[in-house]
Amino acid sequence: MTVWESVILGALQGITEFLPVSSSGHLAVVRNLLDIELPGVQFEVALHLATLVSVLTVYRTPIKGLCFGFVQRDRTTLTYLSMLVVASIPAAFIGLWGNQMLEALFLNPWVPVVGFSVTGLILSSISLKPTGESKGSITVFTAMVVGLAQACALVPGISRSGVTVATALWLGIDDEEALKFSFLASIPIILGATLLQVVELPYQELDLNKINLFIGMAIASVTGILAIKYFLVVLQRKIIHRFAIYCWSLSIILAFYLIFSG
Repeated sequence: MTVWESVILGALQGITEFLPVSSSGHLAVVRNLLDIELPGVQFEVALHLATLVSVLTVYRTPIKGLCFGFVQRDRTTLTYLSMLVVASIPAAFIGLWGNQMLEALFLNPWVPVVGFSVTGLILSSISLKPTGESKGSITVFTAMVVGLAQACALVPGISRSGVTVATALWLGIDDEEALKFSFLASIPIILGATLLQVVELPYQELDLNKINLFIGMAIASVTGILAIKYFLVVLQRKIIHRFAIYCWSLSIILAFYLIFSG
């Protein structure tokens, strides 16, 4: 893997992981259509850790508050943490017991075509949401529905951040809280996926002293932080539905490519 390849893949992961455009869909495109061989499990582990660093950096203050609240057995904190657990269960269940099915979906180039279209529909639906004041709070029902949306995003082309934030907004959660809950709920999923990959990685291949690996991680972390902050601006300006145009355009381009490439 060259330096430029690590930079490109790191930026792709950081940007698409947190913007509502599906990182898994873009990686599927890279693997299946552009015929670019990904560096392997080791690099995927590194990128997962890098995106985890992005979330921990942006939300370090609320995460710190949750940690202190947990130690002090604060009722509000414990309730919020339990909601994050509830939101993580569906994706964790599918990730553990539906791994072969997910791998098959990832290898089918038509899956991200459909996935991007679905993401576009979900994002465009936000423009139809009534413009009243958001007064909702995170409840067990909210966490369950957001968790189901997060599980659906395991399909390549369906954006995790897009569908979870859109779901939270439709349930009456305000912009900032919807984004925060979405990304905090991603921490167990990202960490779990990383641990599963580490388990599958032979000990002799666990060599993290390669400069290109750290370059990819650094780029993914920085672009991930910028993407999260930009996503909040997008929500505040009520223009999240514009990402639907990108998703639909990419879906159409991929479909034509697959049809005419035989």
